[in-house]
Amino acid sequence: MRLTVIFCIRDKPLRTIMRSFYSLKAQNLQNYKVAIVDYGSTNDLSKSIKIFTKPLKNWQYFYCESTGLPWNRSHALNIGIRNSQTEYVFTADIDLLFDPDFTAHLEGLMNHHDAVFMPCYLLPKKFDRWNDYFKLKNFEKTTEQGKGLSLIKTSILKEIQGYDEFYNYWGREDNDLYNRLVSMNINPVFIHDPCLLYHQWHPLTAHSHQTIPTNWNEYMKNYFSWKQGAIRNDENWGKLLSRADRVALRVQQSAEPFHIFFENIRGDQLMFLETLVTGQFHNNKNIFLVVHSNDIKQYTESRSAQCISMVNSLLSSINSHIRITSENRSLYYSVYEIRDKLIHFVLNHLWWVKDYLILVHEKDLTVEFIAVKK
Repeated sequence: MRLTVIFCIRDKPLRTIMRSFYSLKAQNLQNYKVAIVDYGSTNDLSKSIKIFTKPLKNWQYFYCESTGLPWNRSHALNIGIRNSQTEYVFTADIDLLFDPDFTAHLEGLMNHHDAVFMPCYLLPKKFDRWNDYFKLKNFEKTTEQGKGLSLIKTSILKEIQGYDEFYNYWGREDNDLYNRLVSMNINPVFIHDPCLLYHQWHPLTAHSHQTIPTNWNEYMKNYFSWKQGAIRNDENWGKLLSRADRVALRVQQSAEPFHIFFENIRGDQLMFLETLVTGQFHNNKNIFLVVHSNDIKQYTESRSAQCISMVNSLLSSINSHIRITSENRSLYYSVYEIRDKLIHFVLNHLWWVKDYLILVHEKDLTVEFIAVKK
C-alpha cells in the first residue's frame, strides 16, 4: 500500500467521527492504511474509537498523553507521519466525509505529484443526507487559503521533520508547511476539481476566548511572518507521549502546590504572577501553582453578564467574529486571563521547559500550572 490517511482527534462528537470513519472504510479502492492520533480525548471516546479500530487490519490507533497541554495539530500529525511506512500520507480532518472514489483519485495523483493540496465542500448546519452526500455538489467550497487537506510524500515530510510544532491551539501550520515546501523547490499544487471531500458542519471554536488565548492569532501571525528555514523541530519531533513521558504529571501527583489568591479588583496580580514564576524558573526550580480567581462570580453571575453571554452565544452561532463586553468585566481577572499569562510565559521560555501543564478548572475558578525545567 502506498498511502496512509492520518486523522487527529481530541474530544469530537462520536457521531461525527463515525460518519467520517465509515465513509473512508467504504472506499471502492482499498489502497490505504489509517493512522488515528488521539491527542488526549476522554476515556469514553478513546475506548469507543479503539473498539471500532481493533478488528480493522490496516487501521492503527495512537493515544498521546496531552493532559494540560493545548491542542497541537502539528504534533498530532507528526506522530502519524513519523509512524507511517507508506510512500504518501494524506492529512485528513476528522470532520470529513469521503466520496467512495476518493482513494482511487489519490492513486492517480500519487503518480504525478510530490505534494498536493485540495479543497472540500462545506455541508450546511442542518444537512441530513448522510447516505448519498457524495451525489451532491451544490455546496460552498474551501479556497486555496485553506491548506489543511494534503497529499505529500512521506519522505519529504520526514526530511523536514514534519509540521512546525510551535503552532499550538489553532491555525497557520498548514500554510507554514506549504511555504517550507516551496522553499525546497518541491512545487506543491492545489487541485480544485474534482472535489471529493465533504466537511461536516460544526460551530467555530477558533475565536472563543475559552479556546484561544487573547492575542494568540497575532502572536502566531508574527511567528509565521519571520520564521525561516525548512527544518523547525528537534529530533524529538512527532514523539508519541505516554504518561511516563510527562514529568509534569508526576509532579502533580507527588508535590504540593503553592496557592495564590487574586483579590476582588484588578491590580498588580498578573504582574506579580509573572515575576513569581520567572524568578522560580531562573532559580532552577520547578513551578507548581494553583491560582484562585473566586470573585469573578460577582460579575459572571450578574444579570447583565448573563445577557451579554446570551448575545455572544447568538453571535457565535451565526459564525460572527464580533463579541460584546461590559466595562464592569474589566474589574476582575478571569481564569482565562490567568491562563493566558501562563501560556505566554511558557512560550517565552520554551527552550528551557522540559514539560508543563495548564489546567483551567471553571467550576472552582482556579488555574493549575506546572512547569518543569530541563
